[in-house]
Amino acid sequence: MLWHLDDPVADGAAINTYLISKAAKEKGTTVLLNGMGGDEVFGGYRKHLATQLIAQYQKLPGFTRKGVIEPLIKALPVEIGGHGLKFIRWAKRFLRSAELQPLAAFAYGFAYFTPQEFTELVHEKFLKANFEDLYPVQTYFQTADKVRHLPLVAQMTYLDTKLFLPGLNLLYSDKASMAASLESRPPLIDKDIVEFASHLPDKYKINGKIQKYLLKKAAERYIPKEIIYRPKAPFGTPLRAWMKSGLDTSVRATFDDKKLPHNDFLKANYPLSLLEKHQKGEADYAHALWGCYAAAKWTDQNS
Repeated sequence: MLWHLDDPVADGAAINTYLISKAAKEKGTTVLLNGMGGDEVFGGYRKHLATQLIAQYQKLPGFTRKGVIEPLIKALPVEIGGHGLKFIRWAKRFLRSAELQPLAAFAYGFAYFTPQEFTELVHEKFLKANFEDLYPVQTYFQTADKVRHLPLVAQMTYLDTKLFLPGLNLLYSDKASMAASLESRPPLIDKDIVEFASHLPDKYKINGKIQKYLLKKAAERYIPKEIIYRPKAPFGTPLRAWMKSGLDTSVRATFDDKKLPHNDFLKANYPLSLLEKHQKGEADYAHALWGCYAAAKWTDQNS
């Protein structure tokens, strides 16, 4: 998959996209419509709601946050008896960014690595600049500066539409589908739809806890409500299970081999320590491990 993507794209959804496209192609389909843009344009990601919650959380008294809530969440395990605890996993991730300014939380809090963790992964000789001065981070905040006068949800959907959508989702969905010789088209990023959505008040994107509010209301005339309003199901691969059993063997072998090219810039000890903690159920490092693994494999393929 990494070979088809050309870039070290650490998003397992590319695998899903390829498999769906391959199955469709085998049935004689040559073109599919996809839903890319719906979340970015209408505020449908969990990170959008989480960033709103961070802004509200920061209004609580410091003692309540630092003395009660945070120590409790940090002490809890992310799984019991082999069963994952989704809420605790989400809460721990939430705390990573709970003290950041909301747009900084939107950028850093839901990434695979914090700035400090990044320094533990990459060799010092490649860390010539501060994390905040790296090109992708600079680009994010320069883009954010253009819309700081807008409400928070509008700022987030603008950033996702300008950066996250073309930089990741459109890239992998196009390349993964074309790897199966199938064309994938995203009607929800039609110019008129995007321009219309950009002028909507926040409440038509996130209304209470209902995300993509206007899009869902429009869909009610066509689709049963129990489908429209069912819990969000991420379009991802079972990374947490893979890192427990199956892919863990390949991850460990990749970072144990000191002769592979990725060792020139990645520190092997850090991903190996994450793998050990993940397998013990101490924390959920599945996506961080996937990021390390994808970067390493892509480097080894192209060196």
